Amino acid sequence: VDLVLTKKVVVPDPKTREALWTITVVNSGPGTDKGPIVVTDQLPASLQFVSASGDEVSCEQNGQTVVCTYDADLLAGESIKIDIKTTVKADAGAKVSNNATVAGGSDEITLTNNDDTADLPGGDDLVDLVLE
Repeated sequence: VDLVLTKKVVVPDPKTREALWTITVVNSGPGTDKGPIVVTDQLPASLQFVSASGDEVSCEQNGQTVVCTYDADLLAGESIKIDIKTTVKADAGAKVSNNATVAGGSDEITLTNNDDTADLPGGDDLVDLVLE
């Protein structure tokens, strides 16, 4: 079994400052992961948790830690997707890095692809200009 985690982020709307972080876990095989599959996202202090969800995934939040669990078998070639919504508390121009990890219920071929980091770029992406 080889679980591969990737993480992406959509730059937030300047008015709501809500960012959507999408985590995808793929079982690249060759066998079936017997589960449970646990994804952990330790949110940095610059992010405030709003919600977490996914198909056939249960998610819990405790402080800055979000843990999502998939209790079924994950066949080779299948994937699970988790969306985590946060409010960005960082100052405009500050880079925000957010990392997630996955652990499965079966022995892994490769552990080096079990985590990924997505970054909100620094700059003016979070600045809301008001014209008067």
